[in-house]
Amino acid sequence: MSANLSAVPKLQFFDNNGNPLVAGKLYTYAAGTTTPLATYTDASAATPNTNPIILDSRGEANVWLSATTYKFVLKDASDVTIWTVDNISNSLSLSQILAASGSAAAPPYTFASDTDTGIYLAAVGQIGITVASTPVIRATDTVMTFGQSGGSNDVDVIHYGDTTQTGDITQTGSIGLTGAFTQTGDMTVNGAAVFNEAGADKDFRVEGDGDSNLLFVDASTDRVGISTATPAYLFDVQGSLGAMARIGDTTRDLIFGNELATAYIESTSAFTIKTASSPRIYVATTGLVGINELSPQQQLHVTILSGVTNSVSQAMRIDKQISGTPGAGAGVGMEFAVETAAANTEVGATIEAVSTDVTAGSEDFDLSFKTMAAGAAAAERLRVTSTSLLQFNSGYGSVATAYGCRAWINFDGTGTPAARASGNVSSITDNGAGDYTLNFTTALPDANYATNVTAVGTSADTRYSTLVAQTTAGVNVQGAYDRTLYCVAVFR
Repeated sequence: MSANLSAVPKLQFFDNNGNPLVAGKLYTYAAGTTTPLATYTDASAATPNTNPIILDSRGEANVWLSATTYKFVLKDASDVTIWTVDNISNSLSLSQILAASGSAAAPPYTFASDTDTGIYLAAVGQIGITVASTPVIRATDTVMTFGQSGGSNDVDVIHYGDTTQTGDITQTGSIGLTGAFTQTGDMTVNGAAVFNEAGADKDFRVEGDGDSNLLFVDASTDRVGISTATPAYLFDVQGSLGAMARIGDTTRDLIFGNELATAYIESTSAFTIKTASSPRIYVATTGLVGINELSPQQQLHVTILSGVTNSVSQAMRIDKQISGTPGAGAGVGMEFAVETAAANTEVGATIEAVSTDVTAGSEDFDLSFKTMAAGAAAAERLRVTSTSLLQFNSGYGSVATAYGCRAWINFDGTGTPAARASGNVSSITDNGAGDYTLNFTTALPDANYATNVTAVGTSADTRYSTLVAQTTAGVNVQGAYDRTLYCVAVFR
């Protein structure tokens, strides 16, 4: 059998002289406020007292409190305050202990040796734990938060060991975590997530179902690896053969991969390489390639850029490193060719830059043109030598040097001489009857050329015109009469 301490059956109040406070007034408020709070005439709380409570002839009254905290103000019959007491609660019992709400700085449940560490009412329906006047934990019936109103973040977990969380966590504020964190449930982050904000040597790793280094951030080298814990580059992707990376969307993808030990880049649509925001190389889905051309009409379509001059004015240039013994056929520096599918079989039409001397500092190259007749092997038809000779196969059986006509004219020598047609002849000087000087538009390198003269006159004139003089500037032709037809050709 046990018993409880009896509550005071009636409250009695006294004036400053110790006499019963007859007709005194007891005002009751919610603790810490001036908001009236009802008391009751008995334990049933069915009938509230007046507020203020008017004391009887013995200065007494029946005062029963609700399960909350009050402030009492005692006044005499003339409303002169005698005393004020705050944070008053109902009597203690073994089944219930009531205390003032308190605060983080002054918790009502505390310790004799540490009065600012304990438990307090953080808000209605919330309990708080404070340490040295700093709130560290706040709990409701569904949520527990750490560092509430006290840490640098809404949730600030600083501990000496590891935290293992097997349930779900919903956090709307920031989280500062200095130790290890293991999460086996789902985690959804709606705000920003910053890892290693201090910039220390702390790696970050995400594991996949079958890849322990699906995503790896190497903090010591400031590199990111996919399927590798030792990224060798700023971004390093490693994996098995096949497509390993894709950039794009559902209609235009750029794929990077390797197959059969060969790296490749694949585009599911047309592919463009740009510089300075301008397209330079364009590959159509049909396989046509354009250089500075977005609508290639041939397998390779090169468009000259407007305004490009000097050393890059060529439409296309192909260089090939050569080596070998100096002499004819030592190497091929450039080649444009149409060949059969047979490997290393040179057929069709080709243009080659053929080296004749690869001695360092004195390299010689000829430009060779080849064609192929039906059923025959490709054969050289034309060559421009490094010494400016033009060689071609025209009745020789093989390529030989060709000598060109450097000037020619067909003119009427009667009256005022007039050219019917000409090449490299700028004018005709009439020196007299049958005497003409043909002036070259472009001077010849020397006067050691051969001149062929044909003149046609009347049937009575059987004499031929003769060649009198040759200079680099022109040639002088003379005869006894003006002729109606002169044909002159200069060869060099």
